Amino acid sequence: MLQAIVISNPEVHLTQAALRGLTATHDAHALSILLATAQPGQPERLRLEALTDLAQFPTDLDAKQNQEIAKQVGAALEDPFAHLRQAAVVLAGRLKFAQFCAGIHRAAENAPIPEYQQEAENVSRQLQCPGP
Repeated sequence: MLQAIVISNPEVHLTQAALRGLTATHDAHALSILLATAQPGQPERLRLEALTDLAQFPTDLDAKQNQEIAKQVGAALEDPFAHLRQAAVVLAGRLKFAQFCAGIHRAAENAPIPEYQQEAENVSRQLQCPGP
């Protein structure tokens, strides 16, 4: 039922709540729905919810799942919407995606608020990223 709400409901708040419910299951099918919702072209608030929810999944994902998440992290780090970039920074840190160090540095440099800059710098240190 939650999947049907996510797929068919134009009401953003209801869809966000359904995504949170799916996330709580930590089910592989829920992961695929979150990945589809995190893609460019989806409404920003739903992408943001999906990226934030992906960070709630256990970190012991298989290689294919990590690859799919990495594609969404890379796209979000290049997005003009600062909140999406920040969600990608947090997700990259959680999943130890050091391949995104350059994007994380850019997110820190272009952060609209000090909290985002600090978080990006913390993730950069955590991942032991080389200097910009």
